[in-house]
Amino acid sequence: MSGAALSSLQVQMTLSRKMEIIADNLANMSTPGFKAEMLAIIPDSDGLAPSDQRFAVPLGIVRDTRGGNLTLTGNALDLAIQGKGYFVIQTPEGERYTRNGRFSLDAQGKLVNSNGLAVLSDSGGPISFPPEAGKLSVSPDGTISAASGEIATIGIVAFENEHQLVRISNGLFLTKATPKPAEKSLVIQGAVEESNVQAVIQITEMMKVTRGYQSAQKIIQTEHERLRRAIQSLTSTS
Repeated sequence: MSGAALSSLQVQMTLSRKMEIIADNLANMSTPGFKAEMLAIIPDSDGLAPSDQRFAVPLGIVRDTRGGNLTLTGNALDLAIQGKGYFVIQTPEGERYTRNGRFSLDAQGKLVNSNGLAVLSDSGGPISFPPEAGKLSVSPDGTISAASGEIATIGIVAFENEHQLVRISNGLFLTKATPKPAEKSLVIQGAVEESNVQAVIQITEMMKVTRGYQSAQKIIQTEHERLRRAIQSLTSTS
């Protein structure tokens, strides 16, 4: 395979990965707390390609950690974080983190996320409500109160480097980094944080990727035709 064709094939592989990420972003536009992702790419020449070719090498996925818009729902158990920070969720595999604050109470009166997993307090335990709790209020510092008094303070944690968090299933994040209290963050009751995916940007990127893929394919086809003619010419003169 010629250098131009090899380079174009590598470009197509990178663009295919970019398209997968764009499609995932668009699919999660309505997922509360979802953060848009993109593929980080640098040019590289590592000896695998001809000296006059430059390859685009994917470094990995970069996440846009900026907050999404807050939408008021009126639901007392819908909570949004204004500023940096994550809610702490207890899973069978250990603690996980999320920006999706669409919570509810299970049959035992425990605060859970949309998958029935316990939301943890700042002391690291599940948050349970007595049957007679009545109307609930959540203050900006995360303190949950009822008519009978304070119940618990919801746990909000932050990390030195948010990009170390790995997105897993159901809007949760995993990391080996040690969390710390998110002291400057505020909790907004009766609201959810929307995805920060911007449809116009994603669709524009999708169009660019499509055009780039098509251009690379034309180069591959041109090189294939050139080689075919060269072989045909050599065969006919031998």
